[in-house]
Amino acid sequence: MRGAGDYGRYGSIGISLVLTTAVYIYLGYRAGTWLDERSQTAPVFMVLGIVLGMVLSMLSLVKEVMALQRSGAESRPGGGHTRVRDREKENFPEGDDPSSGTDSP
Repeated sequence: MRGAGDYGRYGSIGISLVLTTAVYIYLGYRAGTWLDERSQTAPVFMVLGIVLGMVLSMLSLVKEVMALQRSGAESRPGGGHTRVRDREKENFPEGDDPSSGTDSP
């Protein structure tokens, strides 16, 4: 079961995504319209600015999620490293390995 801290951590990513997306798109729009006015190229730089804002927003989201995964892995028991059971050893106890090449009668 997840604690309240986990919900707060994941909720902060959502809020951060909304805010960074709004800021990046607004700044891309403003910079694009300013460049369009200076160079007389109607919507070209505005569209490029908005697309750049969206790309920067997605990169920011990926960066935050990766940082959250790292911090979540460090807080797990064992330092985030999970041990994998060796199912082959469960199926073939000591001495019964079929790959050894010796067949018992």
